[in-house]
Amino acid sequence: MSGCRPRRPSGKDNKSKSKERKAGPSDRDNKSKSKERKVEEEVEDVLLKNHENGNLISWGPRRPIPDSIKSVPFDRIARVVHLDEAFIIDRCGRMEPRPITDFSAFHPNGLPDDHPCKKLRVLWFSPQEHPDANSKYGNIEFSLDIHWVLDRWKRVYHIENISYPTVTLCRVLLTNTDYGELFRKYAPTATIEEPCLLPLSNDHLCNPWASNKGLLHIVRKNYPRYKGEGFNKHGLILEFLIETTDEDTREIVRRSEKRLRDHLPSGDEEDDLWCQ
Repeated sequence: MSGCRPRRPSGKDNKSKSKERKAGPSDRDNKSKSKERKVEEEVEDVLLKNHENGNLISWGPRRPIPDSIKSVPFDRIARVVHLDEAFIIDRCGRMEPRPITDFSAFHPNGLPDDHPCKKLRVLWFSPQEHPDANSKYGNIEFSLDIHWVLDRWKRVYHIENISYPTVTLCRVLLTNTDYGELFRKYAPTATIEEPCLLPLSNDHLCNPWASNKGLLHIVRKNYPRYKGEGFNKHGLILEFLIETTDEDTREIVRRSEKRLRDHLPSGDEEDDLWCQ
């Protein structure tokens, strides 16, 4: 009917349009800014603990590592000990795991009694060095195939980075215990393209250790410091902390390859380290 006036929108339609107006461009801009702020927070290194002297910092990395940092391959991890400890290991057929005793956000003395790491005991390993390199840890090296290690210990976590005055230390926990609520899962399963062995996985750009489907492992020769401030004169130290059972400690000794290492001199020509 031509004489009829158009139907007025119902209250329901008005409410619907009102809601549509509230979800306008300005709201979308706010959401976008919120996401940007969240991304900024995720890529900012996280401070875990400051040493009282101000020279040591425990922190969690969030920022990507520059691709310009060189990497080196490794297929074994090693533990170097002094002669007296090597004799004990040989006699007992096992290694004795120990708590974290140096500076750490997870030092047992600073943790409450109910903390999951209060009674954590580990064996310390690092990527195997060249046999001609001097070691400050002793004369006898025990080394393990990294593939066997990762097959026996199924869970890998990043614990912390430690900024020393001239070096960055990265600690990775290998365990069969679930610490998922405490630590970030470490997944060194990057696609590595030879010969440059880069890039690392897009999901784990701050990891100094990466692997090509478990076949080839690499470690960075250097690593940024906390918030990218300063320079590491002596590069990166990557530490594997292995949580073990008694049987694990015996199997480690059985599977270890042993070799002699030169001890790093004490710096005084008349007073070299006793096990030199």
